[in-house]
Amino acid sequence: MTWLLAVTMMLVSAGEPEVKPVKMQGAQWCRLPDGRAALLVNFMVQPGWHMYWTNPGDSGGPPVAKATLPDGWKLGTPIWPRPAVLKHDDEVLFVHEGAWSWLVPVEGPAPDALPTFGFELRVSWMVCKEACEIGKASLQVVPPSVPLQAAPTKGGAGSFPIKPGSGDSAICADGGLHLRIDARGQSSARFLQATNPGVQVNGSNPVPARISEGKALLDAPLQIRPEDSLGQELAVSGLMLLGDSIGDPCVWIRQSVPTPARSAP
Repeated sequence: MTWLLAVTMMLVSAGEPEVKPVKMQGAQWCRLPDGRAALLVNFMVQPGWHMYWTNPGDSGGPPVAKATLPDGWKLGTPIWPRPAVLKHDDEVLFVHEGAWSWLVPVEGPAPDALPTFGFELRVSWMVCKEACEIGKASLQVVPPSVPLQAAPTKGGAGSFPIKPGSGDSAICADGGLHLRIDARGQSSARFLQATNPGVQVNGSNPVPARISEGKALLDAPLQIRPEDSLGQELAVSGLMLLGDSIGDPCVWIRQSVPTPARSAP
């Protein structure tokens, strides 16, 4: 009887569906603060696994969204929530774990245009644990109903970035990046650089900033190599991470970088 029960349990276990490390759990329309429509795409990552921020760090790759849209429409640059900084062996990775969400703008002929058509959203990603896997899924998206709800302030545990305030400043000058950002009551800050071809902030990423008189301050030299820009505008972008938790505020920074003058031959 014990043997029969063991065999039965083995057969039931073998028939159970395999649990994949990532499940894409649908999407909802929302409105970004700048007026654009966006899809809030929801992921569930199994414990022990992680997906990646736009700059994955020393290895990995971020998710990618694609869709075939009518003329005049396109998917905008996705907006990631603040990632966790994961130190794994000799690598530093910027990752998303557990339940998290991603904002994918859907841009039309006008800044506040809403699509009146449905389409298929195709998403692919890399997810890693001891080893890495490539996953993909698709969603059938229906046109939004109005009015749209405002985009959430968090994408899971991580805060979505906010824009610099009127008292903030970001300047690229004299071969360096100079940031003066309201610390919003936090006692620590770091600058996490996104992927910027041809421009690199000196120091380990994220670069420590200092807090003084309620401001997060960063003055860091830049390595500028126009030959590595892949035809893109030279710019530095990333997150000023305020506080130490992924739920604390973060400010999105993007600043054009002057092309260094060439010395006379």
